[in-house]
Amino acid sequence: MARLPRYFEAGLPLHLIQRGNNRSRIFVREADRECFLDILLDASARTRCDIHAYVLMTNHVHLLATPSSPTAASRMMQLVGAKYARNFNRWEARTGTLFDGRFRGTVVDSEQYYLTCSRYIELNPVRARLAAAPEGHRWSSFHCNALGEADPVVTPHWLYLGLGRNAAETRAAYRALFADPQDAEELDALRVATHSGALLSRVREEMRLKLSARERAAHWRAAEKALTPVSSDPNQTKNCPPFRTLPGCTKRCAPCNPFRRIDLVEQQTQPTLGPPHA
Repeated sequence: MARLPRYFEAGLPLHLIQRGNNRSRIFVREADRECFLDILLDASARTRCDIHAYVLMTNHVHLLATPSSPTAASRMMQLVGAKYARNFNRWEARTGTLFDGRFRGTVVDSEQYYLTCSRYIELNPVRARLAAAPEGHRWSSFHCNALGEADPVVTPHWLYLGLGRNAAETRAAYRALFADPQDAEELDALRVATHSGALLSRVREEMRLKLSARERAAHWRAAEKALTPVSSDPNQTKNCPPFRTLPGCTKRCAPCNPFRRIDLVEQQTQPTLGPPHA
């Protein structure tokens, strides 16, 4: 199958993932991670691709980066992959490919999703149960973005800087984003967008529409069940008070249908009910 073309634009942040071949380990010792970060720092400077957030897991890497040109991210990942793989193979006395093909990536094309993606990246160790909190994992940008520790790899994005009037306020506001767990729909959208290469905003919109369709289908099923007759008398319906429809129901069923008006009569002690509402 031919590879899908990448549509990266200069100045738009990217969420990038590089995994080990067959999900094998790409980091064995702490020195491996230090070497990777050194290579990443050099490659990002040479290609002018700013790194805003990152996390080094056991068998994969997440990056949030902004390229200066449409090809900057691809050139950076190519430089990092080739140089690190040579070093790792030499240290481990192995041969063959280290990474699982080319990297995966998606454009974070909406300002509201930038911080969502940054938080997703730095919470990876927590979801993988490598740490109880993001600060418990040494190899991530959380220590720089949230705690103010120096990290030459990280270049703050203007959306991050806009969280506060000064560095202390910015870090405090960023830490506050981690107080609540991420929404499951956000996690699904990020995973789908990154693995498919689709725009993140488009994936979120498609998921919203699918959810709305499921909600409408569930409503119709509930309405049909509620309006199922329980006797041979068509005027007697289950859980459907006279002349009262379910919220949002647009069905034209008796006794709610004004064009098929049926005068329902209660007990002899009750007067005849009036015509149904429109």
